[in-house]
Amino acid sequence: MYINGDKHATDASTITDNRYNELGIATLWTPKRLKRMCGFLNLTPYEIASYLGVKHAKMSRVLRTGEFPLELSVSLSHIESSHLQENMLDAPPYSELILP
Repeated sequence: MYINGDKHATDASTITDNRYNELGIATLWTPKRLKRMCGFLNLTPYEIASYLGVKHAKMSRVLRTGEFPLELSVSLSHIESSHLQENMLDAPPYSELILP
C-alpha cells in the first residue's frame, strides 16, 4: 500500500511509503491498542483526536469499525514510539519511523 503512488511521487516519498508498509503501520492499530495507549497517556481517544486534528465523529467511526486510516495510524505510531516506547514493547522503535 502506498500513500502517494501518483504522478507526484518522488524517490523520498516512495522510500517513506515503503518504510511504513514494511513496518505494517496500516494494520498495526486497533481500538484496543488505542485505548491501551490512552491509558498510559491518561487521555481519551477524543482528546488524542483533537490533538491530531481528527474530528470526533471520525474517531467514533474508527472506534466502531476498527478501520484506522493510514494517516491516523502513522500519527498514532509516532506518539506511541516517541512517548511510550518503554511501556509499549510492541511499538515500532521511533528511530524506524523517521527517515535516516
